[in-house]
Amino acid sequence: MVRLGLLVLLSTLVLACAATEQTVVGRGFNHQIKNDGKQVEPGHWTGTWANTGIGVDNPGKSDEAPYVVSEEGTFDGKWTSPEEMSTCTGASTRFATYRDGSMHKANLTMICKPGPDGKLVFYGTGVFVDGTGRFAGIKGTVAFTAWTLTQAPDQMNYYSYTVKMTLPKK
Repeated sequence: MVRLGLLVLLSTLVLACAATEQTVVGRGFNHQIKNDGKQVEPGHWTGTWANTGIGVDNPGKSDEAPYVVSEEGTFDGKWTSPEEMSTCTGASTRFATYRDGSMHKANLTMICKPGPDGKLVFYGTGVFVDGTGRFAGIKGTVAFTAWTLTQAPDQMNYYSYTVKMTLPKK
C-alpha cells in the first residue's frame, strides 16, 4: 500500500513538472532591408534577402508588448513573364526578440505564389531551434502566411502566424 501511495505521489509530481503545449497566434509587419537577387538564366533568379519588423502575439488577448523580428534567407524563383511568377521557394532563419530580452529562433521554409493583385503571397512552416530567457528549451512549430504590400526593393509584408510551442516547466 505504501508503494502504491509513493507511486501515485511520484506520478503526480512528474505530471506537474511536465511541459504543456501552448498555441499562440499573431501578426506583424516587416520591411526588406536587403535583396541580393541575381539572374542565373532568363526568368530564373536566386539570391539572399533580409527583413526586419515587429510582431504581436495574441493581439487583443494579451498584454504582451510587440517584439522585434529579424530574418535572413535565400530564394529561388522562376518567372514565366516579368509580371507572372511560376515558382518560388525559400528558406530563412527568423529571430524574435522580446522586450524582456528573451528570444526564440526558428528555421523556416516557404513557397510563394502571386496573389490576385499580382503581389507575392508566402506560405510557410518552420521549427524552433533555439531560445533564451523565458523561451529557453523551446520546442515546437510555426505556420505562417505573408502578403506582400509593396514590391522589392522596398518590399513590405504583412504576416499572420500560428505557433505551437512547448516550454520546459520552470
